[in-house]
Amino acid sequence: KNLLITDFMGRKIFYSLSLSSTQDKAKELANSGEKEGALIVTEKQTAGRGRLGRSWSSELGGLWFSLLLRPKIHPQQVPLLSLISSLAIAKGIETVTSIPCFLKWPNDILVAVEPERYKKVCGILVEMASESDRANWVALGCGLNVNNEIPASLKDRAATLKSIQKSSIARTQLLSVLLTEIENHYDKFLQEGFRTLRKEYLDRCILLGKRIIVSNFEKEFEGECVTVDREGLLVLYTRENKTEKFSSGEVSLSTRV
Repeated sequence: KNLLITDFMGRKIFYSLSLSSTQDKAKELANSGEKEGALIVTEKQTAGRGRLGRSWSSELGGLWFSLLLRPKIHPQQVPLLSLISSLAIAKGIETVTSIPCFLKWPNDILVAVEPERYKKVCGILVEMASESDRANWVALGCGLNVNNEIPASLKDRAATLKSIQKSSIARTQLLSVLLTEIENHYDKFLQEGFRTLRKEYLDRCILLGKRIIVSNFEKEFEGECVTVDREGLLVLYTRENKTEKFSSGEVSLSTRV
């Protein structure tokens, strides 16, 4: 805690050697009335998960944490927290390690392993409970590969900060910087919306101008990524010369010519 310079993020810490999932603990605390900013952090997760219920490898050496938030926003705005927190984490990583970080909408933080080839170092998971017009609470989960080992099956698309920097990284210092950046970006978002952070987000987004495929579980769309708009929606100009907007979906770079 003596490294922390935040106002409220991480001022109350729930630390465990092992948890099934920091997100599950965050939800439990949210439902029992815990205050905003509570940090749940663990050395390893036995049932870590990413978006779409996918399992997330969370072995010793990484940063696996969740933050409990209580933003006074409409539920439709909650996905924006994924964008602003991924931007904050990218900047925090750069502050501590000098490793340039890039973003893949909606929730991935990437590093370049060679020109135009990226590997994932971090994923964000945003879950919430809401009423029709307001979010009651949000659990913001972060899985960041720091000094941990990557399973062989994921090495072609995931990396650790240690493997890029070629040396171990002090996780407590990194976590402190990340919490500061998340708090600053969260406050700015609540006061001014995504619009003021959008340019910084776009500057790091690897999808712009690229041919991509977006799957929204019913259908696949292919086309050129035009932008991420002021509402945080991904804008695609399709092969059928139509403009489509997405609030969520699975995105991959197209290999088709």
